[in-house]
Amino acid sequence: MTPLALSIDEAAKMLSIGKTKLYAELSAGRLEGKKLGKRTLVTRESIENWLANLESYPSQSQTGGAV
Repeated sequence: MTPLALSIDEAAKMLSIGKTKLYAELSAGRLEGKKLGKRTLVTRESIENWLANLESYPSQSQTGGAV
């Protein structure tokens, strides 16, 4: 069964980013965290939404826009 929420360590590892970057995304409101006592959890839904909202590579600005 796939977990509905991940710890900070698990989420960072899954996304291949550092914990500092993960906390920065949480602080900026781009990624949603849930508190359970002292623990911060990141839901799978929040991770999927965050990924969907990331800029595509290469971005339009890098390719000059018009094709």
